[in-house]
This record gives sequence, structure tokens and C-alpha cells, in this order.
Amino acid sequence: MIGVDSVSGLILSGGRSSRMQPVPQWRAGDEESAVLDKGLLRLNGRPLVAFCKDNLTPWVGDIYISANRFADVYGAYGTVVPDDPVYGESQGPLVGIASVLALIRTPWLCVLPVDSPVVPPRMAPRLAEALQDGRHDIAYVMTDRTHPLCMLIHVACLPALRAYLLSGGRRVHGWLMSQRSLGVDFSNENDKVWNVNTPADLEDLRAYVEAAGGAPGQASQSASG
Repeated sequence: MIGVDSVSGLILSGGRSSRMQPVPQWRAGDEESAVLDKGLLRLNGRPLVAFCKDNLTPWVGDIYISANRFADVYGAYGTVVPDDPVYGESQGPLVGIASVLALIRTPWLCVLPVDSPVVPPRMAPRLAEALQDGRHDIAYVMTDRTHPLCMLIHVACLPALRAYLLSGGRRVHGWLMSQRSLGVDFSNENDKVWNVNTPADLEDLRAYVEAAGGAPGQASQSASG
């Protein structure tokens, strides 16, 4: 079994949050800044990045944050790693993954987008279990649709990922299909992945959490119980 000491965690928060902009009332906790960062949006008094950390912490050792802004704030939740400039500026989530894969000391990296504060219970160990056959290097979540950035990936994938990015490739699903990747079925009705892309999504999540009587992780656990 892939143990905690073999897995690092990564929260992807390096994007521009363009679908949230410009919405001043959703500022990232810095009232002097008109720039919004999705991972710092607050839910029940805590930023989304905190809930993502909660989801990863039981299953990983070190936690890294892929972030290109607000490094001082994100530093409270993990080791902040900006995108490697060799890939260019604002080139997408695969660059964040490649930048962290180059630094970790563990063979595995569990990845979670910061805009997904609700994920299936025990996501990481269930992905790890699916990889026990030794025939795949990447496992990712599939519910009623594919969630390619909710993944467990082996560090051996870095050379291929680096080559793909340097060739101009950026599509996450396209790259996964070129690798020894495995989609893992999380289609049980309680296996939710909640993506927060717009202010309306955040309001819907607030309603979901309130109905479940707790934080996003508690809502997910409550549903699974």
C-alpha cells in the first residue's frame, strides 16, 4: 500500500480566477487589493485553501501550494511554489504540477485544485488502492464527469510532463491520455466533487454546507455516512 510517508500533497492555486473577476465583494481578504485569488475566498470564515488542506492532511506528509500571488498568505497552509518560469507565464495547472514534482522527495504527489473544497471521502487512499496493480502511474477521479486534476501521480511522470509543456502542450486531459493513467470510479451519489468557478458556485456551496450543518469536509463526510 502507498503510505503517507510516500505521498506529498499539492493544492493548485496558481490560476488567475478569471471567472470570479472583477467582483470586489469576493476579494481575497486583502481589502486594499482589487485582485481576487480564488483560494482565499472565505467560506464559514475560512479560506477555501484551508478546506483543501484539511482534505489532504490525513493522507500526505508535506503539503505544497502552487501559487503565483499572495505567497505570504498561502505560506500558512504549505510550502508555496510559484510556476517555473521556464514554461512561461500563466500557462495552466500542469505547470504547477511539474514545478512541484521537481521539488518533492516522495515518489507520489496527491493533487487537489483549490476550487474543489469538497471531494469524495478518502479520495487519496482510494486512488492509491487503484494503483496497486503497478500498471499505472496516475490515477484520477471520475464521478458523473472527469476530474483530471484530482489525481495521484508518480514522480517518474515528470520527464514526460516537462517535455509536453516545453513542446507547447497545456491540455490536462490530453496529456493524461498519453500516459499510463487510470480513471477511478467515484460515481456513488455521496462522492461529490464541488468546483467553485463563479460567485454563484460559491453561494451554492454555502447553501450545501449549511444544509449539511458544517464545513465542506464535514458535509462530504456527512453525506458518506
